[in-house]
Amino acid sequence: MTMNPATPNLELTARLFKTQATRHAVIGAGIALLTVVIATLLACGVEYHSISLDGLIAVQKTNPALWLLDLAPFAFALWGQYVGSTMAYQASALVMDETAELRQKASALEYQIQHGQSDGPRLGLPNRRALRSTLAQSLARPDDPARRPSVLMIEIDQLRDVDRILGDEMAEDLMLVVAQRLQNMISRDEVLAYLGHSEFGLLSTGISDVDGLQRQAQRIHRVLDTPVSVSGMQIRLQARIGAALHVGDMKLDAEGLLRRAEVAKYAARTEEQDFQLYNDSLESRGAGRLSLSAELHSTLGHEGLTLAFAPQLNLADGSYRRLRLYPRWPHPHRGLLEEADFLDLPERGGLLHSLCLWLLLQGLDNLERWRRHEPSLAMIIQLPKHSLARVPLGEMVTRLLLAHDLPGNALTLEFSESTLRVDEPCTIRQLSSLRKLDVGICLGNFGGAGCSIVSLLDFPISEVRLSPALTQRAQFDAKAARLLGQHIKIAREMDIICGADGVTSHGQLELLQSLDCEWVEGPSIQSQRNAEATTAWLQQQRKD
Repeated sequence: MTMNPATPNLELTARLFKTQATRHAVIGAGIALLTVVIATLLACGVEYHSISLDGLIAVQKTNPALWLLDLAPFAFALWGQYVGSTMAYQASALVMDETAELRQKASALEYQIQHGQSDGPRLGLPNRRALRSTLAQSLARPDDPARRPSVLMIEIDQLRDVDRILGDEMAEDLMLVVAQRLQNMISRDEVLAYLGHSEFGLLSTGISDVDGLQRQAQRIHRVLDTPVSVSGMQIRLQARIGAALHVGDMKLDAEGLLRRAEVAKYAARTEEQDFQLYNDSLESRGAGRLSLSAELHSTLGHEGLTLAFAPQLNLADGSYRRLRLYPRWPHPHRGLLEEADFLDLPERGGLLHSLCLWLLLQGLDNLERWRRHEPSLAMIIQLPKHSLARVPLGEMVTRLLLAHDLPGNALTLEFSESTLRVDEPCTIRQLSSLRKLDVGICLGNFGGAGCSIVSLLDFPISEVRLSPALTQRAQFDAKAARLLGQHIKIAREMDIICGADGVTSHGQLELLQSLDCEWVEGPSIQSQRNAEATTAWLQQQRKD
């Protein structure tokens, strides 16, 4: 007969209950015995006016009340044994009942994990465990180049945002539409699984090369390209796809292949690509980014970042009425990290919120102090990439401006075009709320690669920062100079301020001034300074 592994634990629990009851019974018997002794002493003293051994024996023989009292310790002992046995039996029965119920629940849960779905009955898709099991079976088959398994990890950006903004019900409706579209495009050789949140996994055994994976990814993008209508709303979908292909001589299990596809998907998301195939270099890049992000979280908590401020020259009157904030990170192992090295590390959650708050607090604290002597001074701050989509900037900036008693026009926030395109509906709402506060909105790297003039129409932009690469090239390239002039002309015709940074020579300064650029910044204008040095420089400017 097989012994239930829970039996020793049950017996131990019963013994513990019985021991507790017996201990209390012994204490009661001891108290009763002490009572007998005290009563005998009192009776002897009252009857014989002294206490002696003969007197104690005599009162015990002649006093009926003491006879009854003598029985109390034995009664307590017998009662304690009875109660202890009863409690031990009842406890054992209760534990047995609870254990049986837990065992039934555990069995049901195990069955559900192995055979159930990851998101309830609506999607009707297998979960990660089922996908891994199917992949393991595929890897166990004899090597057939035409049947090598490949995995595509698909992340839908909008699913997470719809859940956060519009609620669970609309997010579930959107998931159902996405799942249906993906199911309609797959073949019999493919398995589609829902992995939770905004991710799907696709296992294929009919793709044997990289070109086939790319074609499959293109099919997925085409399927998801048409906007989805949910509760009367049109929602555009964007998928980030990471892929991993199993090569014949590769010693890799199912979990390893799934992890490789996830690494590729993470790289596609962080590098803003639609598709990324796994390669070994992604491991070090992804690990380095994750490690640096974790270190940034710790650094923020211990005030490990520093600040530098760069004065910006107004070309119209030669004044310095605005400063740009540059965060720096004196990393203990990597040296001094500049803004571009870590600003866009956080993508969501508390770290992104903390970094935005730190940048705004540091900038406005110093600006408030400097404006006591220079009331017209303003500041420009660049914020992380995902801040507009993940952080309530309108509310945050409103409170900080009120706390520092600053007008909205004293602050300009800079964003790249990729930042503005992360979640356009949310971005436009956030930018509109900031513009109502009279906060300036600057589009960075205007005229550079990946930046479109159409952004001036799509978003409430108040100024642009010209691409440093374009301004430097324009000094020696006539075509680049004409292109730069056209960009400045278009912006000025739309009542948008034009500025440039990274000015390193007098020739660049003269060119920008001739093209009607309004403000410039760079090493040839003024060097970057920390807060203390900036305070001293501003004081010197007032004297001059």
